[in-house]
Amino acid sequence: ILEQIRIKNEDLRRLNPDTGNTPVPFKAVAADCNIELRLAQIDPNGNCTEGIDRINSPLTINNGTFSSFINQWPPDKYLNVWVVTSISSGTIGFTNYPGVIPAYDGIIITNNFFGNIGTAAGNFEGGRALTALFALYLDVRHIWGDDGGSCTGDDLVSDTPNQWNNTTGCPTFPMFDTCTSSGDGIMFMNFMDFSNGTCQNLFTIGQAARMSATLASPVSGRNNLITPANLIATGTDGTPPVICAPIADLSVSKHRICLGDSVLYTNGSFNADSIVSYSWNFPGGIP
Repeated sequence: ILEQIRIKNEDLRRLNPDTGNTPVPFKAVAADCNIELRLAQIDPNGNCTEGIDRINSPLTINNGTFSSFINQWPPDKYLNVWVVTSISSGTIGFTNYPGVIPAYDGIIITNNFFGNIGTAAGNFEGGRALTALFALYLDVRHIWGDDGGSCTGDDLVSDTPNQWNNTTGCPTFPMFDTCTSSGDGIMFMNFMDFSNGTCQNLFTIGQAARMSATLASPVSGRNNLITPANLIATGTDGTPPVICAPIADLSVSKHRICLGDSVLYTNGSFNADSIVSYSWNFPGGIP
């Protein structure tokens, strides 16, 4: 999770290590979006949190709908990201544009494309799937305009070349298509194309402006996220990370046993980064 947030923030601030791969003709429009993601340090009930909620549910196994989320935090105060095992449609992840009803607000993504280590190690996205989904969440459109393979669609920004359809793989610059057959070609290395994430490296000034406009607009439902009051209320105002007190959560395999039987205790305690030792007490028993 921490690795994914690092990748996402570097992409948003144009601090990603592969900015040198941006073709020279497109460097002038490559943008620092001036946006960062931070894990919440205060939950909706005012309690200390690491911003990570681990829940086992059928919805984490084969999710594919916004109709029934697990423990959604208020979406006008938090960006909810659900990391699941699989999505029924077979996609990597999905989100909604701004303006949807709150119950459908957030991002769903599969664990094997979330970040670039652990279960996501070695895939072709390199952690960029969330980069694109977050931009969609802030009303940035796919670079080909989602027009089904014509030149009539538009991504609503002026500094991206007109593009026929999404690209795949890792093309060689310059690349031309039916809509842009000359000049510098299409911007397949933009985060909003479907080229391999490991070959993507920029947002444009126009795309960054759309993100800022969404965060400033009351109509979007996203504008409260960045207010000073909400940053303080969620602990995302840049204050140093706090170490939450651990919360014990133990389950037991049996509640009644015979002499000589074994009992298995499972540790589900959380805020576990701060746990350095354990103390066990069995009043009246000699385990």
